[in-house]
Amino acid sequence: MQANLLSISVMKRLKTVLGLLFGVVAMGWAVPFYPHGPIASPVQDVVPQAPDYADASQWYVNDQQGVADIFYVISTETGDHMEDSDICHFANTRDSLQRSQMLMEMAAVDTFYTGNLNYYSPYYRQVSMNSLGEGENQFQKRLPLAIDDVRRSWQYYLKHFNRGRPFVLAGYSQGAAAVIALLKEMPDSIAQRMVASYVIGYAVTEKDLYEIPHIRPAKGATDTGVMICFNSVASPECALASVSGGNQLCINPVNWRTDSVGATFVYDRPLERPKPDTLRVACDPEHRLLVVSGFKNQEVLPVIGIPGNYHNYELRFYHPFIRKNIADRVAAWLKESSDRKPLTPAPEGKHPFAIIHYGCHGESCPELTEEGARRMREIAWRMAERFPEVINKDANHIGARSLRDTRSLLSMEQMMIQISRVCGIRVYHNATEAYSDFLNRQNLESCLTDPNGGALQHRLLQYLIHCTDTAKTFRQTAVFHIADKTSFFPLVCLLDINGYGSEIDSLATLEERGRVADYICPAGANLQWILYRKDADDEDVWIKVLLNEREASLPLPSDHAPYYRLSDFKTYYMEKVK
Repeated sequence: MQANLLSISVMKRLKTVLGLLFGVVAMGWAVPFYPHGPIASPVQDVVPQAPDYADASQWYVNDQQGVADIFYVISTETGDHMEDSDICHFANTRDSLQRSQMLMEMAAVDTFYTGNLNYYSPYYRQVSMNSLGEGENQFQKRLPLAIDDVRRSWQYYLKHFNRGRPFVLAGYSQGAAAVIALLKEMPDSIAQRMVASYVIGYAVTEKDLYEIPHIRPAKGATDTGVMICFNSVASPECALASVSGGNQLCINPVNWRTDSVGATFVYDRPLERPKPDTLRVACDPEHRLLVVSGFKNQEVLPVIGIPGNYHNYELRFYHPFIRKNIADRVAAWLKESSDRKPLTPAPEGKHPFAIIHYGCHGESCPELTEEGARRMREIAWRMAERFPEVINKDANHIGARSLRDTRSLLSMEQMMIQISRVCGIRVYHNATEAYSDFLNRQNLESCLTDPNGGALQHRLLQYLIHCTDTAKTFRQTAVFHIADKTSFFPLVCLLDINGYGSEIDSLATLEERGRVADYICPAGANLQWILYRKDADDEDVWIKVLLNEREASLPLPSDHAPYYRLSDFKTYYMEKVK
């Protein structure tokens, strides 16, 4: 195993020594296993203590405050070991040696694939590689326990880590089996946020395609919500049936084609050969395999035992291309999300009943142009289209409050013209000094140096929370506010929406972390707080926040992100600003 060949101290230097990891070939990151056929109940084996995923030691986490996540399930990295006087066929996630073996792959994938994204990889009681020697049946019987650990870690991740962000779901070899299981059980509301799934070194069968609607084969380099799958061999005869038998998907991870058009690239192995290999890789559409030529090292890999089978090299061969592809697909998902992604369904039985809108005027210049006026009308039109339960002719009360400068007044009037067309009711517009105090300008530098904002922003947040109480208690349907950008940006930071409240060391890192000013605070920037409940007597109220009409994540636990209980919302933020 690699973990036996490279010490943990070496692992910490992986970011600067690429060849040190990818040149090691003793056992590789993965060994074959037997995923096909019916899976029976686990046998009565000695079983280590289950991981508690509320315990930080059961995770490898690299939270970079990125705009999206990678959830990665490692391959088979551990063997049989002794639990007291008994042989155990499952990894012990608290055993230091077995943890170090698993940690090696976790850290390597983080180093070479994560980029600027957030990375989460759970320790789990994976089935040992020795189980393969006991025959296919025993491995199948043990696999459900490993998959159940991953399932629990995934549920914990969604509730406590993800915060409603888009995510990449990836697994390798045994880890890919768990990814397939997660996809099979994934509700549509979660799948809407999946950028792509990477199932590497594993077979996706015809049965999988029939039973799992969230398996959509990738057709190119930037399609989203799709699956990327490949298995590498020198020729179809070198395939390992227990890994790739019956596979139906194959895409070339160098040129991202599914036909037989190949691509050439250089694979550098500094610890193995003095010169790099020039490899050519192409899909074999008939066998759904990735055929690799030009690899000079034809040594039979341990455990696999088939010359020309490159299962252990899957992540090594293609890592620069996969890393870029992950970033490209995330960028494509973000670009498309506001246009093609429907809103996540509300918790069962809940319906929107009120909206608190806090936004900016529609222009960067002192006056409101026709383009700016159109922008504000369109925001109001989309709001009415999305939430007809709230904005309709039976709306109880709609209020509007703005600054008193020309562009703010006109921006609000354009929104209310559109709302009045929809509702046919009078809108109450107030622009007195009472609201201008905290709707007015705030020194932007105070936000950049203090993510929690100043006293003015605290008062603003307290006021908006008060608006939610008013809407709930007095049946007020909607309240609109038009403010200035320099009060809007600090409010987003104070709320820590999408992680934007984290401190940074340099303004130069803003863009690479997805914090582009035009994305967060464009002309007409807005926050929309939508309140949900079953009926007027329902005290279990939920809240969802939209940033510029896109669903946003908050630093709160939730079983239904991007929906959060209003009680949790109020408790957290009132404590923050008291």
